Amino acid sequence: ADLDAVNVPEEDWQEGHGTYTWTLLDGSWSFSQTAPNPLQFPTASGVYIVDGDHVSFLLPADFNPQEFTWTVDSDGSLVLTALPSTSNFFAAVLAAHPLVVVP
Repeated sequence: ADLDAVNVPEEDWQEGHGTYTWTLLDGSWSFSQTAPNPLQFPTASGVYIVDGDHVSFLLPADFNPQEFTWTVDSDGSLVLTALPSTSNFFAAVLAAHPLVVVP
């Protein structure tokens, strides 16, 4: 539903579902993904840059930076809002729901 809400084409859904666990630490990000089917790339990592309320995730290969603004909810969860330059896929994965922060 999150992918559909931001118009990610159905042919891109094969790898774009399941549970993502993101780790952000000292300028480095990584994620692991689990799903009920085999995944070609269940992990990835890169660098992120924070400038005020703006965060850019730098991705491997030839992808453009994925850019968001961020706030912290009253319950401590991280809320990302995708900027127009962000791909619909990353908007769905990172900004569809508040992210639970685990210390």
